[in-house]
This record gives sequence, structure tokens and C-alpha cells, in this order.
Amino acid sequence: ALDAQQEQEIQMLHARLERHYADMMNFIRTRAQPPIFFLPAQHTPSTKRCLEETRAAIQQKIQSLEASLRTTAFDPQDDDDDEEGEEEEDAVS
Repeated sequence: ALDAQQEQEIQMLHARLERHYADMMNFIRTRAQPPIFFLPAQHTPSTKRCLEETRAAIQQKIQSLEASLRTTAFDPQDDDDDEEGEEEEDAVS
């Protein structure tokens, strides 16, 4: 069970991620990794289709966001989150 503080953190994270994804809905996402978001100066039928596919994928991501945050953000069996995050930051630096 989540306490009130964890619930509030999940809600804040959800709102922030939802705004972030909503901002990307007006751009086309490449399929290559890492993904790049772009918008052509003029659309063709192909770019319009790609834009609609990106929008659909992002809408699906937003809808599944809350469930995914609840199952992964505060896993009580995962006590060493902070330590792993620090190790990852050190590896990137």
C-alpha cells in the first residue's frame, strides 16, 4: 500500500510525464534508436501518416503511464534504488 506522500509523488510524476509526452505529439518520432522528433516544413501523405502513428503511440503511452508508474515506481522489494541511480550517474560522467 502506498502512503500519502508516495501517492502525491506518483501524481506529480504522472502530470509531468503527461505534459512532456503531450508536447511531443506534434512531432514525428523516428523508429531508430535513439528516437529523434522532427517536423518537416511541408507534409506529404507519408509524413502525415507518420505523424498520426506517433500521436497514437504517445496517446497509448499516456494512457498506460499511471498503471506503469504504480507498479514500478515504489516497489517495496527494491530498496536500493538510490544506490543504483548514483552508480548509473557515475558511469555516464
